[in-house]
Amino acid sequence: NTEKGHAKEIRPSKASTSNMMIPSTVLKQLATAL
Repeated sequence: NTEKGHAKEIRPSKASTSNMMIPSTVLKQLATAL
């Protein structure tokens, strides 16, 4: 379970870079979906 959690933490890190290009509105919607 710990390994899976780590992999999930690494993925968002990469997506974070892409999120910078995405408007904050979309980011807020994504956060709500989470």
